[in-house]
Amino acid sequence: MSKIIERIRQFAESQYDSMREFERDAGVTPGVFSKSFKNSTEIRTDSVELFVESFPQVSAEWLLRGVGEMLIQSEDS
Repeated sequence: MSKIIERIRQFAESQYDSMREFERDAGVTPGVFSKSFKNSTEIRTDSVELFVESFPQVSAEWLLRGVGEMLIQSEDS
């Protein structure tokens, strides 16, 4: 399984109780991520783009390279 899909899984499991809810909020068709998680398969770049657009609080640096924290700290924190 790619490191990117593994990090998406980490985010989903830390923020959501339901994979269905996560996929809905990510703007992808039901099963897109959950099937990749289950079958250890790659995901399409358009699904990664939807994830990044849907969850701006997730660090793209963390998602793509595994560098830094998962969530971007707001300036108010």
